[in-house]
Amino acid sequence: PNILIAQLNNLTILQVVLPDIQSEQTQRRFRLITVTSLDAEYHGLEVKALAQQWQGILAEELERGMRLYSLNELWQRTLQAFRVLGIILLLSLLLWGLQWLLGRYRQRLQQQQEQELAASSEAQAEETENRDSPSPSPEGHPILETLLEQRERFLTTLRTRFNNRYNNNLVQFAAWLLFWLQIITWYGGISWIVALHPLLMQWQNEVAAIPLQLLILWFLVSLSIRVSYSLIDRFIQAWSRTDFLSNFLPIAEIQRKRVRALTIVGVLRGLALAGLMGVGIIWSLELMNVPTSSLLAGGAILGLALSFGAQSLVKDLVNGCLILIEDQFAVGDVIDLGDASGLVEDLNLRVTLLRDASGALIAIPNSSIVRVKNLTRLWSRVDFTIEIAYDADLKRALAVLKDVGEGMFNDPGWRDRLLEPPDVLGVDNLAHTGILLRVWIKTEPLQQWAVGREYRYRVWCAFEAHGIAIGRPQWINYTADFAPPVEDVDTTQVS
Repeated sequence: PNILIAQLNNLTILQVVLPDIQSEQTQRRFRLITVTSLDAEYHGLEVKALAQQWQGILAEELERGMRLYSLNELWQRTLQAFRVLGIILLLSLLLWGLQWLLGRYRQRLQQQQEQELAASSEAQAEETENRDSPSPSPEGHPILETLLEQRERFLTTLRTRFNNRYNNNLVQFAAWLLFWLQIITWYGGISWIVALHPLLMQWQNEVAAIPLQLLILWFLVSLSIRVSYSLIDRFIQAWSRTDFLSNFLPIAEIQRKRVRALTIVGVLRGLALAGLMGVGIIWSLELMNVPTSSLLAGGAILGLALSFGAQSLVKDLVNGCLILIEDQFAVGDVIDLGDASGLVEDLNLRVTLLRDASGALIAIPNSSIVRVKNLTRLWSRVDFTIEIAYDADLKRALAVLKDVGEGMFNDPGWRDRLLEPPDVLGVDNLAHTGILLRVWIKTEPLQQWAVGREYRYRVWCAFEAHGIAIGRPQWINYTADFAPPVEDVDTTQVS
């Protein structure tokens, strides 16, 4: 085939001359393009010069097309396509092997963390046993030394957990990177094959346009999700360490704050994931020329309808977030909500699960929680009162209460449950039933009931031993004689 310049109706045209299939001696001519004076003026050339330029371009492309679709070239490019496919498979197998090794390494990290957690639990149990029989230190401050050891052990645990979390983050980032390398490998290989083989070149623009844009979009969305997760973790870590570094909170409070931080991290991660995924979906629809304005309008109407139909659910979620942020209570606390009270077994954004004294599990929507009385935050207290009789020795009774409290505070079996010696406040009320005495006992969280029962038992035994009578109601008995009066009889008179 040849590209020729010809004249048709006083216009310069480019036509291709092809041999006739039926007769080799005849040729068929097909008009390709007309070169007009406007085309020449636009390119700044004469019509004849522009026609010769286009003739060279078309002849070159025609020769290239004939060469590409020749049997030899098709065979060579097919072999190259299979070589590219083989390279893709090898790289994919290599990346899959790295992912498998990374999974095994992650399992070993999890096992190591479980072993460290078990060792920490055993050390804590040994510490509790040793606390029952404390031995004086050379400096004479066993309590201070114990607290310093606990602090050092806790800091070591924090550093170990930080290292484990750092390793986990690196493993997760490596797994994410390998996943995207798999996708990029397959996409790049398929694009290469499509651009290489003549029979597939017609889809080259389709492969390189929207799919590439979607790939870049979701890569950026995925990267944004990971960056947001990292920022959330760093913010929560900095927030959870602030009070400990500045005010030296107790270990139990630090652990409580860490549990609360994990819950808040889960909520923030969920919000970040939902927001970024929503942006990615909307942007993907726009890239595929899907009208998103109608979808957004429909979604807004649906969201409005759901908000009216699920107002209580929205209130539960909002109040649940406020409970977590303000740290009103947490799992393991004993709370009193007015209508219900008990141990918090589970807490989420919608409901709070309480286990009451009878063992019943109570589910309370967070929107119905108006007033919270936390009985086990940081420390607890036994409010002990007892009435003694008015004829009892008041000074002896106060001394007995103080001695019982000091004996219980110095008892190794109860020392770890009491934060300080019981405080005998003295006479709190005078009533007809007796003299009311009050004692405050500051205890560890959740220990006020056990300590109160033991203290009451010891006080009863001590009062029995010292002959101190318990107060009783006072009453007065009135005796009235309702018999008629007997008249005086003169015994001198004889009837």
